[in-house]
Amino acid sequence: MTTPAHSQRLVFTKEFVRSIAARYGEKPKHSRPRLFYIATLDAGEPMRTKIEQWAANVPERVLTALRPRLQDCDQHLTACNELLAAYHLSRLGYELEYEPVIQGKTPDFAAARAGIPRFIVEVLTRNVSASAKGQEALRNELYHRMLRVPGNALVNVHFYTRREPLTSADLKTIEEGLAAWLSPRNASPRERRTIAGIEFEVWDTSQTEETISCGIMAQGATRIDLKGLQNKIRHKESKYGKLLAAKGLPYVVAVAPTFDAGLSFRCLQGIAEGPRGLFSREGSPLSAVLWIHENDGASSVQAIHNPNTAAPLPEDTFKEKPEACQ
Repeated sequence: MTTPAHSQRLVFTKEFVRSIAARYGEKPKHSRPRLFYIATLDAGEPMRTKIEQWAANVPERVLTALRPRLQDCDQHLTACNELLAAYHLSRLGYELEYEPVIQGKTPDFAAARAGIPRFIVEVLTRNVSASAKGQEALRNELYHRMLRVPGNALVNVHFYTRREPLTSADLKTIEEGLAAWLSPRNASPRERRTIAGIEFEVWDTSQTEETISCGIMAQGATRIDLKGLQNKIRHKESKYGKLLAAKGLPYVVAVAPTFDAGLSFRCLQGIAEGPRGLFSREGSPLSAVLWIHENDGASSVQAIHNPNTAAPLPEDTFKEKPEACQ
């Protein structure tokens, strides 16, 4: 497994970092995209290192196709999940073809290796419910209020600890609570505090600005719409299923929730194997659902094989090869 040196960055090149810093550096902090913080701040280095590691271990032709989207603020999350899927499939020994053209359609990947039939992979990113739009506006307002709090801390916001939707009344409570905690400039890195059900974590206290910084890696900001995710997978199945079945190609959907705290493998099992789940129909072209997850530096690839598919894959299709573990 290769991790490029800082001078050999494949995605976060010096030119790209300079470009995104110039484009967003003068904008209000709460309006800067996530990619800006990942690319430019020291606290974004762990995520940059992960992405660079994935990039260094996929075929050059795949990286060449993905790089412009990895450097695009609007497409970064989706491209990151596709990169993570490509990294794991390559690690398992698969030769990958990115966006193969099959009778005018372009699924994300075709994968093949000795002993395993060629199969198609579609990578899905999180599905956000319609009600999340209002929550997004409240979170942006929260960031704006946080930036008025005096202090020198970089704060990580863990929204997933709150069980109820955020309300306007919570914003003042949070702003006052953060001011009481952080204004004296006595918080320590990794110190945590829960205010209005949301956990706030201090990442760094060496900021030179007069107000706290926020938004670098706000986790679990949106609730997962499981029904929407199930419908999205079914839509993909209907889009590609008949075509792939006619060509005898197994079809796999990979869910790669790189930045989500709300989706788990157990959730995915529920929408796949439940009484009205993805696998409930006999003869489905959907061969398997893949869970590809990166959490606290540990990688996880788990497969749920469809017992009712018309195009089954061997049970060891997604098992670690001995040489991949070395």
